[in-house]
Amino acid sequence: LVLADIPASWYLVLVLVLLQGSSFGATWAEGARDAPLEVLFHLDFENGFVAAKAKGEAKPTNDNLPELVEGVHGKAARFAQGKALRYLEPGNLRNERGAVAMWVQTPAKGISLDDRDWLTLLREDSDRASRNFLWFWLWTNEVYGGLRFDFQDGKYDVLHSALAWGKGEWHHVVVNWDCASGRSVYLDGESASRGGGDDRKGFIPISWPVKTTHPAFFVGAFDATGTSPWTGAIDEVKIFGRPLTDAEIRAEFSRFRRVTVRAINPYLYAGGRATCRVAFKDLHA
Repeated sequence: LVLADIPASWYLVLVLVLLQGSSFGATWAEGARDAPLEVLFHLDFENGFVAAKAKGEAKPTNDNLPELVEGVHGKAARFAQGKALRYLEPGNLRNERGAVAMWVQTPAKGISLDDRDWLTLLREDSDRASRNFLWFWLWTNEVYGGLRFDFQDGKYDVLHSALAWGKGEWHHVVVNWDCASGRSVYLDGESASRGGGDDRKGFIPISWPVKTTHPAFFVGAFDATGTSPWTGAIDEVKIFGRPLTDAEIRAEFSRFRRVTVRAINPYLYAGGRATCRVAFKDLHA
């Protein structure tokens, strides 16, 4: 790269990106290092729909509950139209800063790009017109869709590769947010963020004002009536008081990492000895 060949107007842009990128990384890392990791809310479904740990209220406020099914570790919740989980937010979730980690299973029918469904994983209880709430969901739109994390005024991250998830697959997803420094999305222990939204500048760290607080949040649906549910299963929902570091995210993923072993040559001679080779797919250290 020859600097003389770069238009003068680009120098300022390059400097700003480098400076903001360095500042963002330092701020996030220092904040994560200085603050102890605190689990505000942990929903593992082993005791039904009462949270195993909650700094606020542990019981859901609604009666139209999902069904319990097999999960990555013990029980999980599988949602359908009209089913939801609503929990009070005070003490359990901080709008200005935090992280959400969960295991999600794709619907048994798979992800159809023709439906253009909104499949909700987690959303704060707010009027959508206010555009100032956390919303984690899958939009099955071939052009603009993917696993999305909306956080304020039209800004969001989107993970398009989620549209290719197969039927019944389990994946571990994490979203970090900090209104003073930015946000990030992780899939199966690895960073997977891609900026989107009105500004289309996801590579530049951003900040946003926290305009309001919310009374509650939903797991598995858009609202208390069960609109736009995640029609697969959800397990091991954790809400943290600050963003997670890369190492902490890998540790969360490794707790229940799912490994599939496929025998290349399953035929053995009776009484003989054979070497069995196995292939590991998408195994992260």
